Amino acid sequence: MFSRLEGHVRTQSSELIKKSQESIEDKVQKAVWDLLLSSTQDKFSFARRLAILTKKGESDYKTIADCYEDRNSIAHGGSPQKTIAMRKVISDLKKLYEVLKV
Repeated sequence: MFSRLEGHVRTQSSELIKKSQESIEDKVQKAVWDLLLSSTQDKFSFARRLAILTKKGESDYKTIADCYEDRNSIAHGGSPQKTIAMRKVISDLKKLYEVLKV
């Protein structure tokens, strides 16, 4: 389930970057951003993309960061640091999917 939210964060952050880039009117600035983003955007970490869409430290960011930490732990053979209440996680992920839109 979390992978769907990851994909959504990637899509929405890319869309926001594109919209912001398109709104630059100064040709020199636009050229610089075109160059920078063409070589770096695919390398943005999940946390960096998430920070583009929601403010660090706020509850939505913290909820997603906590889920991401648990997801990474499980994916790499570890155990989550706390009991996972799947109904709550699913409910949170559905809400966050809607909240994180450009």
